Amino acid sequence: MLRFPGFLGLASLSVLLVACPQTVEDDPVDSVPEPVPAPVMSAEMSGRELTELAQQAVGLAPTWVADDLALNLLRLKKKHQDELAALLVDLDEPWLLDEVAFSIAHMSPEVLSLSDFYPQILVENAQMIYERDEALKYVEIVEEGDPGIDADYWTTTRYRIEDLDGNIVEKTIDREIYYWYLVHPRMEDEYPYYVDGWASCSGSECSSTPEEGQFWREFLWDGALEECPEDRECPVVRDYVTDESIDVMWKSKPYDRADNGAIGALINWQKSAMSFGAGDERPIQPNRIYAVGCGNCGEWADMATAAARAALIPSQNVGARANDHTWNEFWDDGWMQWEPVNTYVGHWYYYQNQEGETKESNAVYAITASRGDGYSSTERTVDYGNTFELTVEVLDNQGIPVDGADITMYGPILVYPEYEGYWWYAAEATTGPDGLAKLTLGEMNDYALRVDSTIGSNPPEENYILPFLEGATAGKDEFFSVTIDAEMPSLALSEMEPQSSEDLLLTLQTELQYRLASDGSMLRGSFSVPVETGRLTRFVVDEDNYTAFSQGEPFEAHHLATELGSESDTLLLDASESSYLVLANELSEAVSVMGDLEVVLTRADGTLWEGDVAEVQLKEKLVLRPGQHLVVQVTP
Repeated sequence: MLRFPGFLGLASLSVLLVACPQTVEDDPVDSVPEPVPAPVMSAEMSGRELTELAQQAVGLAPTWVADDLALNLLRLKKKHQDELAALLVDLDEPWLLDEVAFSIAHMSPEVLSLSDFYPQILVENAQMIYERDEALKYVEIVEEGDPGIDADYWTTTRYRIEDLDGNIVEKTIDREIYYWYLVHPRMEDEYPYYVDGWASCSGSECSSTPEEGQFWREFLWDGALEECPEDRECPVVRDYVTDESIDVMWKSKPYDRADNGAIGALINWQKSAMSFGAGDERPIQPNRIYAVGCGNCGEWADMATAAARAALIPSQNVGARANDHTWNEFWDDGWMQWEPVNTYVGHWYYYQNQEGETKESNAVYAITASRGDGYSSTERTVDYGNTFELTVEVLDNQGIPVDGADITMYGPILVYPEYEGYWWYAAEATTGPDGLAKLTLGEMNDYALRVDSTIGSNPPEENYILPFLEGATAGKDEFFSVTIDAEMPSLALSEMEPQSSEDLLLTLQTELQYRLASDGSMLRGSFSVPVETGRLTRFVVDEDNYTAFSQGEPFEAHHLATELGSESDTLLLDASESSYLVLANELSEAVSVMGDLEVVLTRADGTLWEGDVAEVQLKEKLVLRPGQHLVVQVTP
């Protein structure tokens, strides 16, 4: 029987037909096989997905923030997804898209879901940044790219700064500093609320409605004047930083507020607006702190960061938590110490002397710097004390690294003699996919820790800590391993050889990124940070084994691969039955994966399908949280 087409040319084939006419007459139909229809590919993601409006919003965001935006929206209920997505979809001022998208992408989902949180505050926050730019002489907003035209547009700010020789230099900050420490509407542990500063309240937040309250960026700038009580003065930030003489961010002068640009002006403003010493009420909202008019270092730090951001100067709160103190830093080619209550600018010697020797009376455990999404870092410790690096490893009882474990550090209370023998919170960190967390800590101290994760804790009892390190030495790195008596999730997978009849060629291209998400133990919120890899698993199964996998039962699979990144691969599939290509994020407790998947299906022998179809393509956006998977079904 002749088969067509074959390896012979048309002329040779015609000769064979003439030589063997009986074969054609006996089976004329079988000489040319029926055309084979092209397979069908379809994709489905398990668990919660983005709403249509949320997907539209992600498409409007600049590419550099789109993945984080998708991940954060995915962590919200559909109602909240649509409320926040509408801010971007309905925005009439396209130049604000990046600021609003960043704020949504990097606000803790728990905060975005609060009943007293009004989403429009994120738009107003961005609008006020551009309004202040027009009034200030020392700063200029810089736009890079155009929304709707460029996919990767972004914004930053440029500053006029005077050096100690009187020269004016212009400095443009990195966009990361602009968005995190100027744009972000949350500074530390307060929530982004409308607050009526003049209304007393029993709690620390004092939340209000948009009709009755104001956001701190507006209230501190000039809103405090609207209902200023008759028996007090109400100095506002606007009147101090828009003066004709304030034409530089600062004049590089340490310990100076009389003639030190906008930084000196803000110190003068804060000293006129509040006094030192806390009263009965300890608010954390800047509006209410202003109205109360006094506070300790915590209230002063919150006010300074809020005032600086209102005046378009990047600022953050830092603190020696185990020493019960906090202050501020502003950005100028790096973080600069700043503490208005003491007129400190560039004061690095509180915890060490000018020779770099640590003072025994002020031993530093860690200097923590906080971010608006609840993330806390100890990297700033290096500028305030002599330090060492601590690596903490967290394993389960099978020796598997635990990701997303919260490491909370403690130190003995030294600043209050009446609490001798007690320990205080010092710092925190979170383990990555390798089960490791790193902290920068101060020397000559005793340390204890506690590990909490979704699979268990060590010590297992609540409110217990584990002392583990005494008298650490600067420059000598330390390592400590902790085991949690529980098991990480696993797949009951048995790897098998592919089917022998492999007729389909599947080309798989992935462009993936990973994010570690965790809860901040001090700052009331969860955050996400980039990590180099994760535990995404790829495999191919038939229908029965896909059902077993979906139900958490043992299953068999082939074409197994782990820790996928940006790469391509080719797989041979059996065309006689449906195949299920699975990308499963089942082995992680805290690492999400996002990015792009492209699958191209061709016939292994290079021939065409019915209708001259050479290949079947499928492109998907991935956003997989722990426990979720994406399945691509190939149906012959």
